[in-house]
Amino acid sequence: MDRAFLERLLHEDESATLDFKAAQYPFAKATDDEKSELLKDILGFVNAFRRGTAYILIGVEDVRGGRSNVVGVTHHLDDHSLQQFVNSLTNRPVHFRYEATEIESVKVGVIHIEEQGRPVYLKKDYGPLRRNEVYVRRGSSTNPSMPALPDEIASMGAAQNSVSSDPSLVVELVDVDNDETLGNATQMEFESCHVPDPCDIPDYRDADGNCSAGSAFPITFKSPFDKPNRDFFRERAVFERTTRLFHGIRLAVSNRGDVGAKQVRVEASVSRHERFVVANWTQMPDKPHKLKQAFSLPKSRGLVDVINPVGVVDFRAESQRTRLAIEFGNLQPGRRECSEMFYIATDVSGEHELCGYVFAANLSAPVKFNLTVHASVVQTSLTVEELTSLPDLTYDE
Repeated sequence: MDRAFLERLLHEDESATLDFKAAQYPFAKATDDEKSELLKDILGFVNAFRRGTAYILIGVEDVRGGRSNVVGVTHHLDDHSLQQFVNSLTNRPVHFRYEATEIESVKVGVIHIEEQGRPVYLKKDYGPLRRNEVYVRRGSSTNPSMPALPDEIASMGAAQNSVSSDPSLVVELVDVDNDETLGNATQMEFESCHVPDPCDIPDYRDADGNCSAGSAFPITFKSPFDKPNRDFFRERAVFERTTRLFHGIRLAVSNRGDVGAKQVRVEASVSRHERFVVANWTQMPDKPHKLKQAFSLPKSRGLVDVINPVGVVDFRAESQRTRLAIEFGNLQPGRRECSEMFYIATDVSGEHELCGYVFAANLSAPVKFNLTVHASVVQTSLTVEELTSLPDLTYDE
């Protein structure tokens, strides 16, 4: 979220579009009664008579008539878990998201709740909350003992036609190992490994002392054209430095609205002046081989990716920025599509952002997104002796 906008919210009073919570909501390992507080607040904002997005700032203590105090939280809630929790209980999808951010170097959570179709209510009892009751925020609070009256509910239904019929598209990070959504922020550790200068790294020689230059093929190779790869250790140094620094990541787009999205496209960019790098699979080094093939084909995409480019990451390196674009095709309500894996790296600890927009043919305006990587960098090194003594790599057949 934009820091200037956050600062403006801190100077506002609680209302039908803003709430402050000094402490984090109980969620993980919490009871139904404890989690019902979060559920009640979200439902109250969804059903409130308001214009525009509503916000719950968590880790902020309300000060009536002045700037609210930033007290911070010790931990953040997981957006994906929140989505599953709320939307498994309601009569229709609820369009909201949890954002982890900072104010004055203090952790603060922000729940964004879009203006959307109403009424929204529970399909079954949950804690003290009752099914089919329409909880609504009036002014600065939601009183569960005073649900919406029939005429208010009728007004909600009548107002629904004036709510945007745009699809609700959310871009998130995805873990490449388990395909789980990470939300709009994640923690990563990067290893910045210093390797010896190529001039200090010896040639690789086979068991008989041969290297590629002047080899008379004294041993049996996989083909008559294979020779010992004299640059193996130098290539191994590049491979170790790169694969230890770069992390694989994927992006996902979810349609959390009631309207299908057509021709969805995500565009993002990273400044080339920042020490945060994005790269695609063609820029990653292959595993080096001790035998050098005389003939090898360059990396290329498979025929499936060429014919069906959904999820394929298209990189364009410009003078000032590296841009990436991903086509996701059509997304029906409730559908999620993931991109192929690409890579990110940094050698500077701190917060790094991948910013961009999601487009759709039937979206009235592009939706901006910010994905944050909280990076922790460790410095390591390899000596020549350590490099040449590394265990052999394993190769796919």
